[in-house]
This record gives sequence, C-alpha cells and structure tokens, in this order.
Amino acid sequence: MIIFGFVFAIYLSIEATLVIFNSLFLGNKKYGENLMIVYILSKNNGLIKSFSKYSKKKRLSLRVLDEVNFTWQSKQKDSLGYINFDLEASIKQNDTFINSLIKSSASELCIKFLPLWQQNFEIYDDLLKLIDSLDTKIELIIFNYVWWEIFFLKNTGYGINLEKCSVSGSKENLYYLSPNSGNSVTYSVGHKYRSKLFKLPNCLKEKAVSNNFIDYIEALKITTYFLRKSFDYDLNKFVFRTHLINKLKKTNMNIDLTNFDKCNFSLLDKEGEIELIKILLDWKSVIETAVNLYEPHRISYYLYDLSSSFHSLWNQGKIDKNNKFIDEERPEISNVRIALLIATQETLKSGLSLIGVSAPDEMQ
Repeated sequence: MIIFGFVFAIYLSIEATLVIFNSLFLGNKKYGENLMIVYILSKNNGLIKSFSKYSKKKRLSLRVLDEVNFTWQSKQKDSLGYINFDLEASIKQNDTFINSLIKSSASELCIKFLPLWQQNFEIYDDLLKLIDSLDTKIELIIFNYVWWEIFFLKNTGYGINLEKCSVSGSKENLYYLSPNSGNSVTYSVGHKYRSKLFKLPNCLKEKAVSNNFIDYIEALKITTYFLRKSFDYDLNKFVFRTHLINKLKKTNMNIDLTNFDKCNFSLLDKEGEIELIKILLDWKSVIETAVNLYEPHRISYYLYDLSSSFHSLWNQGKIDKNNKFIDEERPEISNVRIALLIATQETLKSGLSLIGVSAPDEMQ
C-alpha cells in the first residue's frame, strides 16, 4: 500500500509535455499580475487555451494569426497548463488597418465558436489561405474573408448550400437563400416567396469579386444571421468584426481623398469648421515666429489648440448627426469634411515631427 502510494505520487508529479508546431496565435488577455490566457489554433490539436507567463523583460510580441511553435505543459490534458513560445520561430509582418481587422475578426470567431482540443484541418488551412491573400487588392481581400466565413460555417457543421437549387437541382441562376434551411433556390422558384428569403449578393451567387462593397456587406449580413442562428450568440459583441463591417460601409462611399479640387469648401459654414480652418491657416506664421524668436514651445501650444479645436468639432457629430464627418446621404459634405480632416492630420503630423514626436496612424 505504501509502495502504491509512492508510485501514485510520482505519477502525479510527472507533467505531460507537448511540443506543438503548425499553429496560429489567436490572441491573449491578461490574467493577474504576470499571467496571460492565450489562445492558439493548432493544425493537429485544434483550439488550445492556456496560461503563459510574462514580465517586463519577457513580453509577448506576437500579432494575431502569427505562425508559432510552442511547448505546452500540464499535469492533466483537461487543465489549462502553461505555454512557452518559440518567439524566434514566429513570423512578423506589418499589417494594414483593414488586414488587422480581418485577422482579428477571424480570430474572434475561432476563439468563441471552436471547441477546445478538437482537430479541424479545414479551418486551419482556410486561415492560412486567408493570410496568404492579404497582399492583394482590398476588393479581393474582403471577397476572400466573406468566403472564409462561409467555409467556417460549413466546417463547424452549419453549411450553406450555394451550389444548386434545392427544388429544381439547377446550378444556374441561383438567386435567393432560405433563412430557415440555408438552401439556395433559383429566381423562378423563390420569387413568390422573396419577402421571406435572402437575395444572394454577386460575391456568393456568381463568386465574383466586386468593387461595390455593399455586395460584401450584404453577404456578411447573411453569414451574421447563420452564425447567430447556429451558435446562439449576439455577433454585435464581436468588436473587430463589427468594426470591419462599419469600415466597409464607410469605404463604400468612394470618397475621393486625393483630389481636393473637387471639394466645395463653401459647404464648411459651421462655426466649429470655420474656427478649425482659421487655426490651420495660422500654421505657417506659427512656424516663422517660432524660428525667428527661438521659441519652439509655440509649436507645442499651437498643436494643442489645433487638436482641441478638431476634437470639439468631432464631438459635435455625436450631438447632431448632421455634423458628422461621414454623411451617407450627402457625399459632397462628406468629401469636404474629410478633406478638412486630412489637412488637420497632416498639420499635426508635420508639427509633431518638428518637436521629435512620432505620429501613429492608429491607436492600438
């Protein structure tokens, strides 16, 4: 009995150790003072949730969907265990804002909807294909993401039939999609029931890449419906996916950000807009005065006034929707307000560079 207890104690002290390759980093969140909960998608082991230690000297510098190798240790496979990353083996690359949103959106879905330690080759391989497609044009990037969500539904057991009409069997002229069954039907079959059906956007119906982002927004409405239906979860809680869709809505306005000659600046007649323009026009004289009087602090004071004026103008849009910078019903006012925004951005960037301060493109 004593010998059995001794052997059992030794058994409990032995840790299971796995060295895992072919994995994608999905994200992390802080847990206590020096621990993080990390999420990894492994090709051979599925979704892994585990602890990882960090400190000021050892910080995690991974981006979402970086490829990683790591060691996982635990006394029991059912427990979270601990992960040690091979950071030198991870792939680092700079992402555009839209690419970061797409990666983070895909990661959110995997973390929330995939079961732990359940192998899924298809989802892993589809993520790699999505990553590889991020160096192409934005229209193709969004197209590929939409189809990634379609395949995600399929590979989690909730597929949508986009191959043939469920009534006639025809593969031609698919036009509608049933929200109840997820089956497609042709125009002639579904037209009399059209009020109860989804109309298929071209990116799903024709598998065609479009410059019209409304097409992708409509496709994402369909995947949103089926993801919510399949997993019984409010997708509005997905921060990055929601931000991605809002970004597509704004991008679809096709605002010309390069040719200010087309802007009608007489539309900028609000008090806040005029005040901001006046401050922008002072920039040249502020520089000259600061140089001539050897008073560089004037630049700092100016930048503070400029940012305060812009912040005030931006907040007016929260009070009155007619003062928003983006007005989908009035693209001409959106154009000129975006031009004002860019002028402010460039002036701030120029001023900050003069005093040795970096100007990041986005907050992270």
